[in-house]
Amino acid sequence: HDGLGRKQSDLSSDQRQQRLLERPSLLQYLSYTFNFHSFFAGPICTLKEHLVFMDGSYHMQPSDPKPRNVPYPVYAIVSKLVSALLCLAVFTILGKYMSVDYLLDPKYMTSFPSMPITCMLAGTLIRFRFYLIWILADSINNAAGMGFNGYDKDGNPKWDLMTNVKVFEVELPQNMRSAVNGFNSSCGAWLRRVCFDRAPFSPAAATLLLSALWHGFYPSYYFMFIVISSALVVGRKLRKT
Repeated sequence: HDGLGRKQSDLSSDQRQQRLLERPSLLQYLSYTFNFHSFFAGPICTLKEHLVFMDGSYHMQPSDPKPRNVPYPVYAIVSKLVSALLCLAVFTILGKYMSVDYLLDPKYMTSFPSMPITCMLAGTLIRFRFYLIWILADSINNAAGMGFNGYDKDGNPKWDLMTNVKVFEVELPQNMRSAVNGFNSSCGAWLRRVCFDRAPFSPAAATLLLSALWHGFYPSYYFMFIVISSALVVGRKLRKT
C-alpha cells in the first residue's frame, strides 16, 4: 500500500524504508507467512525485511564501495542462548518458591505487606517465561541468518533486528515508555506501523485499544492498557515541561 498507493512525500522515514515498489509473488508471500524459523514464536519482521533476507542482500549497506562478506552471528547466537538459559534457571528455580497460585491463597493475600510483594514476584516470574521463549526465538532466527541490522560505529555487525525483549529495560526502566518499548518489541513496532503512525487522532489510545482487542475480551487486559495509556500520557507531558 505504501509503495504503490501513496506518494513518497506523504510517508514517514520508516514507511519509505519498508515500502514495496512491486507486488510480491505468491511464493514470496507464502515464504514470509510460513518461514520455519519464526512461524511458532516469532518475532515479527516486515515483508520487506524478509525479502531482503531471502535475496541475500541483507548484509549490504548502500555506502559500501565493494560487497562485504556475510557476517557470522556466532557471538550473537551464543550470548542469546546463555541469556535464555539464565531465564530458564530463574523461572525453574525460583518458581518452586513462588507461583501465581499464591495469588489465590488467603494466607498471602490478606495482609498488606505480603499482598503487593507476592503479586510483584509472581508477575516477574511469569515474565521470565516470555523472556526465555523470545530470546530463544531470536537466537534461532540469527542461526538461520535472519536478524542482521547493519553495523555499529566500530564496524561490528549488529544482530538485533529480531530482538523482541530487552530484559533490563523492562525490569529496571527509567519510565513507563522504556518498559513498554522493551517488552515484545517487534509486536510494538508492528502496532506502531499499522496503527500509531496512521491513526487520525489519539494514536496512543487507539494503539492500546487495538492491542487490548487483539489479546481478547478479558477485563484485566483493558484495565492494564488504561493504566499504561495514562502513564504514557503523564510521562509525555512531564518530559515536555
